[in-house]
Amino acid sequence: ANNDSTGAVSLAGGATSIADANALTLDTLDVSSLAATSAGGAITQSGALTVAGSSVIEAGAGIVTLADAGNDFGGAVNVVANRVGLRDANTLTLGTIISGSTVASQADDVILAVPVRAAGDILVQAGGRFINNYGASALQSSGGRWLVHLRSVSGGHQYNGLDSGNTALLDVADPSMVIATGNRYLFAERPTLTLTTTDRSKIYGQVADVGDAYTVTGLLQDVAGAYRGHALGDALTGTPVAGSAGCTPSLMVPVSFGRRLRGLHRPASVLGRRLRPLRRA
Repeated sequence: ANNDSTGAVSLAGGATSIADANALTLDTLDVSSLAATSAGGAITQSGALTVAGSSVIEAGAGIVTLADAGNDFGGAVNVVANRVGLRDANTLTLGTIISGSTVASQADDVILAVPVRAAGDILVQAGGRFINNYGASALQSSGGRWLVHLRSVSGGHQYNGLDSGNTALLDVADPSMVIATGNRYLFAERPTLTLTTTDRSKIYGQVADVGDAYTVTGLLQDVAGAYRGHALGDALTGTPVAGSAGCTPSLMVPVSFGRRLRGLHRPASVLGRRLRPLRRA
């Protein structure tokens, strides 16, 4: 604990333990397991870390920033620090994470093995799958909120009861730009909303009401125990209304007629989806 490395530490080997009395900078590591400790100084890196097994990183009141895109943690990563930032090129398994402020993690797949605890906000970003192996209290923010940012809706995610209690948001490229409050699931995907007109019939002399003669596909559906889906009013800033020249009493349209939709507006950007041009059923 009295060690004081003034430069970056680079190692290759088996089980590795590094302690520093002040700040610790890790350079390229290729080890079977890692224990890195500082006495309150920051733990950062200047090269990619390859750790076959588990990692235990302790910085006390300092910060831990291990966010190199080339990192590859084969086992669970456990961190105690004032602020935590982690990144993995492949699968990142979050072990015991205790932060005095915020936690940010990014990987292809992210696995929650035990609770992640922070006094501030928690951000989990997965380009592939999000797998919660712990349960409903896997993300615990005592003074902020948690955000789970995923690339696609249908990615084989396992939420396992981690319920945001809120509507999920679509078309989110940068989670730091989200102004909606509360715990949230965010998706980078921008799905297509399709409104398709449906057939109606009328008798000569009557007025046909075709205002709601359409179906809607592409809305985000509820996922029980994870997030709320979208209603049509969430996706559009106006109400779609179908219309037809055949609605009037005197027009000879004994069976069915063509129709068009009017009154549509662009989708609300916060919920992010494209609007496909309307078509006949």
